[in-house]
Amino acid sequence: MNKQRVLAVGAAVVLIAVLTWLFWDTPAQKNAQNQGGSTPAAAPLVGSPGTFFGATVEQPQRSKAEVAKIEADAQSEVDRLWPHVRKGEPTEAERAKVRVEWVNFSVQHPGNVYIPNEFKPPISAAEEKAVRQQLDDTTALAAKQAAQKHLDRFAQPAAGGPAELTEQQARDSGITPEQQRNFFNYKIKELESRIQLVEFYLNSDDLGASKKTAAKKELIVWKKELEELMRTRAQVPNS
Repeated sequence: MNKQRVLAVGAAVVLIAVLTWLFWDTPAQKNAQNQGGSTPAAAPLVGSPGTFFGATVEQPQRSKAEVAKIEADAQSEVDRLWPHVRKGEPTEAERAKVRVEWVNFSVQHPGNVYIPNEFKPPISAAEEKAVRQQLDDTTALAAKQAAQKHLDRFAQPAAGGPAELTEQQARDSGITPEQQRNFFNYKIKELESRIQLVEFYLNSDDLGASKKTAAKKELIVWKKELEELMRTRAQVPNS
């Protein structure tokens, strides 16, 4: 009986609290009603003073001179990164000049790998097969080197440093002396082609003084790399 009375009293208290919450006017509501308004004021917009994010910062108005400088700087950056965009399509006279240069270059260096196909002399089926085999061997050996570098990077360091790869180990891994020679022959040919191309344009009037200075520095580095490649190729056994 006492338990039922306690439950009844608790339910009555809860009912009174709900009714008071429903019908009791808050001070803000009373002020709105006294001023003749029945609805509270709209919430301030985000960015206005007094909100969580504060007032919106107004961007300063730039002068015409400042706007012109910004546009000029942007155009200068475009010209530096993508000069062909500024120049547009080459004229027929410019195309003819480039064709003449390629013809002259191909006469001097017929084996250069950078010569477009339209300026290369025709080759026989046997020569085409040899070129394809050289490219296949170069690609395969480059892939093996990349895989080996990846393994060496995460391998535990051996005592006294990594052991040198012997000829027998190279054969066991599937790399034949012929593949090695094809690889080094192509690397040497590609580097020689770069050197020939740069030296050809150094003798022309198309390069400015700063570009010629940079090209000459590159040639010094490439020629040292070429000497190293030739020394390495000489160590490859004949069979």
